[in-house]
Amino acid sequence: MRLWTRSLLLYLVKKSGVYYASPVNFNYWFNFGFLSLYFLISQLITGIVIAMFYNANALLAFGLILDMSNEIYYGWWLRYIHANGASFFFFCVYLHMCRGLYHGSFIYPRQYLWISGSIIWVLMIATAFSGYILPWGQMSFWGKVCLKCNNINNFYNV
Repeated sequence: MRLWTRSLLLYLVKKSGVYYASPVNFNYWFNFGFLSLYFLISQLITGIVIAMFYNANALLAFGLILDMSNEIYYGWWLRYIHANGASFFFFCVYLHMCRGLYHGSFIYPRQYLWISGSIIWVLMIATAFSGYILPWGQMSFWGKVCLKCNNINNFYNV
């Protein structure tokens, strides 16, 4: 028992892991916040490595992405981990938000936390769209064209 009090690291493990105050209705829905963090970290790591091989020239971007996939060892794996990780990330975030809606996390004592989470969600969508456009392939080009046309039409027709 004295081992827990002698070491600061073990005290923090005991305080945050062993005797952590948790709600009565704690279930598997609460794991999606941690899974979102896990996929965000994997997105950051793979995105930084992919950015090392990227060129921001519109004529060279798609070719460099294909070269990274074909010429670099496990480049295809890194690219697909990044692409599929984005889908899993948003899936976990949406399930995390559904859990918050179900449990009423937007009600009085935590409404500012919900608003800050909503702002983070909008920023995540904007970041995902900018990452979707970076390879500058056909799908990226037409995604940009459709979003641009929809935003201009909705803005001026109000």
